[in-house]
Amino acid sequence: MIIISRQPCRHDHLHDSSYAPIAKGVTNGNGHDHNGGDGAQIDHLNLANIGTNTHDQIDTFIASGGASADAWNEQLIQDEFIGGLATTGNVGSLGWYIVTPLTIAGVALATAHPGIIDIKTGSTAGIGGLIVDPIASNGTCYGSGFKYVGFIVKPVTNWSTAGTMHFGFQTSFNTGDTSTGYYFTKKDGDTHWWACKAYGGSPSRTDTGVAWTAGNWYLLEIKHVGTNFLFYINTNLVSTIAQDTNINTSGGYLGLMFEITNTVQKELLLDWFGVEFTAAMRWT
Repeated sequence: MIIISRQPCRHDHLHDSSYAPIAKGVTNGNGHDHNGGDGAQIDHLNLANIGTNTHDQIDTFIASGGASADAWNEQLIQDEFIGGLATTGNVGSLGWYIVTPLTIAGVALATAHPGIIDIKTGSTAGIGGLIVDPIASNGTCYGSGFKYVGFIVKPVTNWSTAGTMHFGFQTSFNTGDTSTGYYFTKKDGDTHWWACKAYGGSPSRTDTGVAWTAGNWYLLEIKHVGTNFLFYINTNLVSTIAQDTNINTSGGYLGLMFEITNTVQKELLLDWFGVEFTAAMRWT
């Protein structure tokens, strides 16, 4: 005898609780991924919130010493300008040298600026500077061991016309734009900061797009990463300049240079300086 049940099959009605219905399905079924549905690995560029650095840039940064390194095998030098005298060879804790006709004086502390020196040019046309003389040596400032230099500065008065400022590396701080080096500059008539590379004559200048304003503080930084010099203003990358092997073999100075072409005195405040080198080879 054959018994035929009149109860509906209940198994078919359980499937919706175990599997997504067609209306809730996914493109390309089991072969999908979150970037196109072909089952391939997701490329770095298609990830969310990846920032602005590629894997190659990250690898270059780490290879350049951006990751941790032995402290005794690096040279990290800073000046807060808390102490020192206003005479050449005695400015700040590093004993900065004054290239006349600059004058130096200490000023009252400001919030977040624990030590400040007031730098004034002369009132006649000329070129002057402030340099860290002991650091000058054959190629030290430009070679593979250089990692970083930075300044915190505030242009104060009379820089809009007939005034030029340089901050960085130069072979000389009394020859103006003809000096070889890498540096930030604001030339006569410039409304922005510019990034510069100079060798054998006039500099190659790149407009950073960042305006300079009298009375504002600026953090100006130059970082050596791989075969490039990266220029930062207030922690933002504003220019990348390819390394010039001709410059790397030149001796150089670290510091700042001013040039004025009229009889109006210019003034600038300097709050902080820092420079870092790797591969000091103190120990092997």
